[in-house]
Amino acid sequence: MNEYKTLAFYYDLLLGPFLWTMRAAVTKAALTLHPENAVDLCCGTGRQLKILKRNGIQNVTGVDLSDEMLNIARKGTMAPVCIASDASVTGIEPASVDLVLINLALHEKSRVDALRVLKEAFRILKPGASLIIGDYNTDSGIPFFPRRVITFIEFLAGGEHYTNYLKYLSYGGLPVLMKDTGFTLTDRQNAGFKGLSIEIYLKQ
Repeated sequence: MNEYKTLAFYYDLLLGPFLWTMRAAVTKAALTLHPENAVDLCCGTGRQLKILKRNGIQNVTGVDLSDEMLNIARKGTMAPVCIASDASVTGIEPASVDLVLINLALHEKSRVDALRVLKEAFRILKPGASLIIGDYNTDSGIPFFPRRVITFIEFLAGGEHYTNYLKYLSYGGLPVLMKDTGFTLTDRQNAGFKGLSIEIYLKQ
């Protein structure tokens, strides 16, 4: 996670305004589900979990491999419990979680690694619990400007991150990735000028 050593400090400052619509949509969706606990896989700076905690979901845990990101997540009165680990191997008890979040993480991973994270989400969720995923749209209806902004942001991330983003687009993104994962799609909402979406899935 070396690419986050420098980015971590500036992440929320630079991308916060761009991500606000998605974070608000995730929060609204999470509150309607009334979870007793929530886990954010690839939580980054923990901003989404701090928003959930501020809105009444007190038992929140973030998992991330970047020490730099977690150092920021641990700051403040709304800090979540933090686990420094690969999101595909969390060590969390099976079938113990009411809500799992995965925001803007799957597109930056190889398809194999993304599926491993989804498998872990399925493992730790209780039967009948929900998974909320926020990520980039891959359909052809995305307006030109947000599509260019997203591509530029991912280009700046560079390296393997950008390569995996391009592959994510080429194989069809989330709709393709979620096939045969054991999850059932229950809702989908656009967020962020149609460049981003959140999808809510149920573990049967």
